[in-house]
Amino acid sequence: MRRLQSLGYVAGVGNTDIRFDQSKADPKDLFEQYDSYLRFLNLLSRQNRAGALSLCKELIAREPQLVETNLFMAVDAMKQGDYARAVPALENLVALDHDLFKTHYNLAVALAGLGKFDRAVDHYRRAIEIKPEAHRTHAELADALIQLKQVDKAIGHYEKSLAIEADQAIVLGKLAAAYSGNQQTEQAVNCWRRAIQLKPDWPSALNNLAWIRATDEDPRFRDPSRAVELALRASELTGGKNLSVLDTLAVAYAAAGDFQQAVKTAEKALEIARSTNRKDLIEKARKRLELFASGSPYDPQKGQKVQKGRQRQD
Repeated sequence: MRRLQSLGYVAGVGNTDIRFDQSKADPKDLFEQYDSYLRFLNLLSRQNRAGALSLCKELIAREPQLVETNLFMAVDAMKQGDYARAVPALENLVALDHDLFKTHYNLAVALAGLGKFDRAVDHYRRAIEIKPEAHRTHAELADALIQLKQVDKAIGHYEKSLAIEADQAIVLGKLAAAYSGNQQTEQAVNCWRRAIQLKPDWPSALNNLAWIRATDEDPRFRDPSRAVELALRASELTGGKNLSVLDTLAVAYAAAGDFQQAVKTAEKALEIARSTNRKDLIEKARKRLELFASGSPYDPQKGQKVQKGRQRQD
């Protein structure tokens, strides 16, 4: 009845005596709209998603400022991963002063899903203003900032997320990658080690830490024997079929002076590279094999140059 009153209907005693406010829209149209709204609620109560969705679209087309229909449309679209449909409904809610954490958070997620990271950042920030303790929102804001190549800002939000909830292996891995890209190897190593403590069977973390231990020039971080251990475990977990892991393992063996194993591993990597039919991967694997067969370790400062502390891609 409150909805009727807001549309121009004034109820009397017992809510049965309805009068019309002539300054409002045509009462017939309003009655039809209210009837459609009641049918929409009925379909929702019967969990008839298809019917409710169809009627919801009609209602929004007639009256885009109904909170309930925009909310249903937004929630339904987010559940279906239909970000293009979710964004207009969520933007309508924001325009209606539906200034809630979930509204801004879901709008940010939808915009990020559509690759509109600059706009997503704005709504992640507003969501955090409303709910500063939302650790996942800090992490997702950091993800969006990484896409915008704002690494320093991203690091700050990954750190805030971990300050709120420390035991997040995936966030630690993302922070480690950001540190590596920022040439902050010590911080990257600490994050990868912590991530492995939380998630011991995570091949990506094992592989990335192994790469640093095998290739970094700083003696504080370089440890070829440990690199071999980490890469072997990553290889076991990936069935010995992951090209990136095998490459790291071969590099680690060579760094440890075991060129026989380095060559054998590089041969396996080349075989897998050939199965991809990608010339760049085949050429890279071939050069690695030639290097190790000559008795030379991998040197990131020569030939196949790799950014110091880079993150491996599995």
